[in-house]
Amino acid sequence: MSNPPHGAMPPTTPHWQPQTPRQRKGYSYLALALTASVALIASVVAAAAWFRVTAESDANDPTPQFSEQEIADAKQEMCQAWNKTYRAIRSTGEKSDTDPNHAYLVAVNTRLAFHASADYLIDTLREQPAVPSSMAADVKKLASAYYDTAISQLGNAPQSEFKNSNEEMDEADAQLYAACR
Repeated sequence: MSNPPHGAMPPTTPHWQPQTPRQRKGYSYLALALTASVALIASVVAAAAWFRVTAESDANDPTPQFSEQEIADAKQEMCQAWNKTYRAIRSTGEKSDTDPNHAYLVAVNTRLAFHASADYLIDTLREQPAVPSSMAADVKKLASAYYDTAISQLGNAPQSEFKNSNEEMDEADAQLYAACR
């Protein structure tokens, strides 16, 4: 039988070359040893940093000391910021209208005034690190009350939910008014 039944037979040699085993080179062990030693050194440094005593670093980091002039300047800047926000909120709160479209715009403007005023107070406080701590606490309390009022207004909260924020605003405003006279 010279012709096979299913056509020609495959050739006796494969179309691909068999792979020869790779020979190991000596420098691959050197790279492995270097990598392992670097990893070991990094682990030792990380462990040393983890267990380092932090009491020494706290003792060497004194709180910043400000001169009387720096404190006075920071207080004046904070008072100017408070006056601007007080005026903005008071002027938007005094507006009213019977037209539903204008009433809606007044409500939006009031919410914006509370939010923008809180942002402005916090930004000014951040820029003035020499503000006395009691004044800074009052500013933070006032800004928090402004944010709370704005979010409550956005959620159409009942008037009873504004009682706490209004009391905090009144208290912080009184403190800042006294400090800024």
